Amino acid sequence: MTPPRNGLSSWPDEVQRILQDPAASFWLKGAITSALQRDPADALRDAEVLTAILERRASERARP
Repeated sequence: MTPPRNGLSSWPDEVQRILQDPAASFWLKGAITSALQRDPADALRDAEVLTAILERRASERARP
């Protein structure tokens, strides 16, 4: 995925950039689309839980 051009894009611009990016995964595009249909605070809490789980999983896989 390509980074924002100026680093200062608004979140709707960032969403559109990702959704239109052929290098962005279908999973990410689906997650964004789904999250935007939910209450923002609820979606954020769920994303934070998912982030914590994925960070732990990645950390465990990185150990020798």
